[in-house]
Amino acid sequence: YIARAEIYLGRLDFQQAFSNYQQAYTLDSTPLALMGLADLYTTFGMLDEAYSHIKEVLKRDDDSWMYYFGVDPDRHRMETDRLLMNIYEGLRNREKYSAATGLSGIKSLFNRIKYACLFWFHERKYRSASYNVGKSNESQGNRLDAAWAYYIANQNYRGKAEHYLGLSEQIEVEVAPA
Repeated sequence: YIARAEIYLGRLDFQQAFSNYQQAYTLDSTPLALMGLADLYTTFGMLDEAYSHIKEVLKRDDDSWMYYFGVDPDRHRMETDRLLMNIYEGLRNREKYSAATGLSGIKSLFNRIKYACLFWFHERKYRSASYNVGKSNESQGNRLDAAWAYYIANQNYRGKAEHYLGLSEQIEVEVAPA
């Protein structure tokens, strides 16, 4: 159900994606469906719902499911921080474009600053986790995933990001020539 939900999310079909994530959640106790729902809600601007789902994921302290699905803690951290980064960016923008004045305007300004700081914090954590995932992939001989993770880690540094993106393309061409 999760794979189907991701396909529907890619097609921006909210109802079908939501239905499949809900079905996955009823059948599986791992946080994967909750993370998918958070991603779905973020994509469609339902930031409060997304935030409540990702907070539920972060409350869980049993990480045994990761080994079954082949997810390491760095990759999980990378995904949760990606979601939080996107949620806080959306919340910051929501405050930025609100028509608040007076005391409400001051509160909105403080919220924008708070969300900007939280966005920055989770972006840094996301980039750091991406780098760690890249190192892990590289040590396992997975050059393509390593290059892609390094690209994500360096997206704020255009020269390095382009280098790793080019390396990803080169590896793909080597593996599957035209």
